[in-house]
Amino acid sequence: MQSAPAALDSLASQVRRALDEDRAFDDATSQVVVPEEERGAARIVAKQEGVLAGLAYAGEAFSQCCPDGSFSWLAQEGDRVQPGQVIWKGSASA
Repeated sequence: MQSAPAALDSLASQVRRALDEDRAFDDATSQVVVPEEERGAARIVAKQEGVLAGLAYAGEAFSQCCPDGSFSWLAQEGDRVQPGQVIWKGSASA
């Protein structure tokens, strides 16, 4: 198996450290309240006008939190976004 390029490995490590710091994998409420078989859907919506940045980090965070999930970007890195514009959709086990 081929190892990940150094830059990607660095990104994955940075995201993992941030998720660990936020205790993203230790949400006791979700573990008790949400059934294991439950699936969820989400979207990211721009709150204000801006330029989209950080897609690689956001995608990596979702992939690490929800390895069985799927997502798609509806805008690209560097795109101008408008308030209310849906820029991402995803779904995964809740």
